[in-house]
Amino acid sequence: MAPATLALTLLALAMPVLAGCDAIDSDRRADDWHPTGANAGNLAAMVVRPSDLISGRSAGGADARTSVDAVERVRTDHPKALMNVSPTSGGGTSGQN
Repeated sequence: MAPATLALTLLALAMPVLAGCDAIDSDRRADDWHPTGANAGNLAAMVVRPSDLISGRSAGGADARTSVDAVERVRTDHPKALMNVSPTSGGGTSGQN
């Protein structure tokens, strides 16, 4: 048998087998999940200004001193003690920095 004839014969035999791949291809199955963009839509609905997802805004004069003080206390091994909260006190914060 000539090589070209052998190749055509093998191709003819492989076609029915390869046609069955369509049934297991997850991109073509209707019962599989397909991306719809719902996650991006939900995220945009949760932010006050959806344009912030494209480009952020400046903090606008935020005072970083509190954060700097907290890091400095950790670096010098002088962290503040945790608040002692009893289960009946309702939690909350003491307002201390």
